[in-house]
Amino acid sequence: MSENNITLNTKSINWFNIGLGVIGLLLIIVGTFLTPTTTQKLLFTAGSVFLLTSSVLEKHEFFAILQVVALCGTLVAFIPVGVMVKAAIPIILTIVAIIYFIRKGLLSDVVMILGCLGLLCLAAGYATSNPIVYFLGGIFLTIYSYLSYRRGHNIALLFTVLNAVFSITAGMAVYSLLMGGLV
Repeated sequence: MSENNITLNTKSINWFNIGLGVIGLLLIIVGTFLTPTTTQKLLFTAGSVFLLTSSVLEKHEFFAILQVVALCGTLVAFIPVGVMVKAAIPIILTIVAIIYFIRKGLLSDVVMILGCLGLLCLAAGYATSNPIVYFLGGIFLTIYSYLSYRRGHNIALLFTVLNAVFSITAGMAVYSLLMGGLV
């Protein structure tokens, strides 16, 4: 082997797994720029399934759990149930996930704490539809994703991009709210 070889990551890249994630990423990003409609919900649902599959194949628990919460939050939007039920499902799933992480001893890591804060904000965002909460969740999840990528998890780069897009769109909504309130 030549001395000029450069290794970008310590893990090999499974292009099929990452390709599934890219499809999910693109579907969700397209959905992000649509107004809330059935088409948007379908794009979010399909994108979440692709990202969940990719996360499971890449054996990344946090991103798989994140996608389960996102997928359930999207699926419950199709069901004619009350707002409280729609809000409770992602919150309950997030609490269960955090208990799981605590029991595995993973919350001693600052990066995982950032990820869990992002997950909590995402669930609270589903519950409240508050763009400030979504924005905070997006920021925490973007930082978590980027740091996970730096630790050698290739799938995390997709989530870095996705969460950055969510942060930007939520930030734009926060800006609109603030500017609308000042006029």
